[in-house]
Amino acid sequence: YLDAANAKSYSGGTAWKDLSGKGHDATLVSSPPHSTTNGGYFYFDGSTNDYATLPAIDLTGNELTFNIWTLTLDAANVSSLIFLGDSGDSPGSGRILNVHSMPYSGSNYYFDKGYDGSGYDRLNGTMSFSDYQGWVNWTFTSNASTGSMKIYRNGALFASGTGYTKSLSNADGDIRRIARGSTAATYNGYISNLQLYKQELSSSEVTQNFNALRT
Repeated sequence: YLDAANAKSYSGGTAWKDLSGKGHDATLVSSPPHSTTNGGYFYFDGSTNDYATLPAIDLTGNELTFNIWTLTLDAANVSSLIFLGDSGDSPGSGRILNVHSMPYSGSNYYFDKGYDGSGYDRLNGTMSFSDYQGWVNWTFTSNASTGSMKIYRNGALFASGTGYTKSLSNADGDIRRIARGSTAATYNGYISNLQLYKQELSSSEVTQNFNALRT
């Protein structure tokens, strides 16, 4: 649980501290600027040297939720909000968890998970300009037991699919980044708050998280 608006999570330097009590602190690379506006956020400028890294986090299991608050500045920029992957596979292919969206290549979004050495599940589609303007809360959930993958925007269901049964069997890989993919795939915009859960949050829990921070 990383929160740029909470002094216990960030108070300067390169450590973005985990509030979950698990000790999964992120490390800021190339000192992305921090602002206290709107509570607090980091500005990632879309360059390949401007991102954050995550430590090893055991995500093995059938369920996962990734929740993040963003404000996208450059819609033309390739944007990866989080990438947890396997460098032993070809660049970008070993996707244990990847949110490559908001948007990618004009108007597309991608939510990938469950790389097992041969492939991964993907929920993808297109979005409109209004979908990613201003501050937006995005939540991505998956459950390999039920085959469900879902994306929520500001607490409401945005996209969903079934038949996605690949579990998280590779822990979290050896590439772990926020605001950058396996090679480039950089994000240009603001990120204020994000959480990773080893369970699928319900729709009511997703809405509860959104309402707790929307102000």
